[in-house]
Amino acid sequence: MPLVTIDSLPPTDASRVPEMIASIRHFGARAMNCSEDNIWVIFRPIPSGYYVQGHAPAIFPQEKSHPPIVIIRAHVGRSREVKSAFVAAVAKAIGEGLSIPAENVWIHYLETQLEDVWFNGHWANGSLI
Repeated sequence: MPLVTIDSLPPTDASRVPEMIASIRHFGARAMNCSEDNIWVIFRPIPSGYYVQGHAPAIFPQEKSHPPIVIIRAHVGRSREVKSAFVAAVAKAIGEGLSIPAENVWIHYLETQLEDVWFNGHWANGSLI
């Protein structure tokens, strides 16, 4: 159950966001060898003026400023190769969806313990308490 949360300045073409989300799920599932249903994606646009990062855009080109901030939460137990393939797939899909270089996507991959995730009325490790 990877959960991908994307905080970003709004894309110039917001109609591409659902396609980007579908692409993240599709290629992410292939990278993790799991069902697309297991991958959750949330896109949260940040209004202009509510995000400051790095140097002033007047000094550096826009494509190198204000990278999307992506937090991936996924259960422990995946190899470094699988995690790397998943992160690369997510960065590529976001880059294409937002019309920016994939290298301009900032990602933090966090591993979660099954006993710390509550879903469907119980902990993900199967216990009720």
